[in-house]
Order: sequence, then C-alpha cells, then structure tokens
Amino acid sequence: MSANTLLLVYAFLAVVALIVLIAGFKLHPFVVLVAVSLALGAVAGMPLPSVVKAFQDGVGGVLGRVHDGGQGHTRSRARCKGDREQSAERM
Repeated sequence: MSANTLLLVYAFLAVVALIVLIAGFKLHPFVVLVAVSLALGAVAGMPLPSVVKAFQDGVGGVLGRVHDGGQGHTRSRARCKGDREQSAERM
C-alpha cells in the first residue's frame, strides 16, 4: 500500500473513531476531537512536537478569530443601546 493510500485509511479510521467515541460512548466532542487529531498526527508519522505545534497553530488561529478579543460584542451592545435611546427620544 502506498503512503498516500495509508494516510487516507488513517483519516477514514479517525472519522470512524470520532463517530464511535462521541455517539457510542457519549464522550465530550471537544476532548475526542483533540485526542483523535493528535493521535492521527502521531500515527501519520509526524514527530510528536510537530503534532502538538500544528495542533496549537490550527486551534489557536481559529479560536483567535472567533474570540475577537471580546471587542466586537462590546461594540455591538453599545451600538444597540444607543439605537434604543435614539428610538425612545423620537417617540
């Protein structure tokens, strides 16, 4: 079996493991996703420090964009409050 085919088999088994662990054993999805993704990286032949670094960069990048430092939520709340005050003044 070629290396590419083997990686596809590992990825398929990782998806099956995700489904079984989450749906079958009722484990927390985030914990399962972390464990399976780290295991997949290790099984695929990446050195463990590289697996952890790749995971950290990927998750950190996504959560950094989602969080937005809390500023987006605060600004939108202030804007909504100002809109409500202006509407009340018009009435």
